[in-house]
Amino acid sequence: MHDTDGTITSVKFEQKFFTSVEGSYFRKSPLTEEPVFILNLGGEEFTLPIRGICREFNIKEDSPDFIMLEMVASGLDYVKMLMPGDKFPKELLTGEASWDVSEEHKTVAKQRICMQLVSWVSGDENLITDPQELIQIAEDPLMKEKINTAFEQAAASLDNPNASKDMVVDLIEELADELAYIETLREQFRSVLSMESKVKRVRHASAK
Repeated sequence: MHDTDGTITSVKFEQKFFTSVEGSYFRKSPLTEEPVFILNLGGEEFTLPIRGICREFNIKEDSPDFIMLEMVASGLDYVKMLMPGDKFPKELLTGEASWDVSEEHKTVAKQRICMQLVSWVSGDENLITDPQELIQIAEDPLMKEKINTAFEQAAASLDNPNASKDMVVDLIEELADELAYIETLREQFRSVLSMESKVKRVRHASAK
């Protein structure tokens, strides 16, 4: 499927084979990491190599379906599966992350950078990993003063005669916007670890 400007945005083929069986999808082979097409027939899944499909249906390298298959292969670097009709992941289309970040994640990311800057200026490492603690410290008047001083010293250290505190703040804001995506992943990973811990406790209790 294409947008009005001709950009491919979703998985759509001219060859009807790809949509002939509902529930079929593309994924990477766990053995070869090559993209394959999974045909769902009566609850049983059959793995079909892409090259074999191209050969069987005479899909040429310069055809729209072949180009679509190449995009599917690239899209599977970011998602586990793609079905005909699915939209391609943002990472493939625009380079953006496919998950959203909250203002809290942005605040935590910015505060992490600020604390590192304060550590650089003072020479004393302020290692704080807890997100809520970072947010609380951001509101501390004394820490705000230290951060402000760190901004000024960072500006003075830049090899730029026009450098200013505002320039440093803008750079940190830009970097924090990027790191906020990592903060989101960190939070999700913490949830996974928490769930794993709960499962272990349940298993331990049931074994008694």
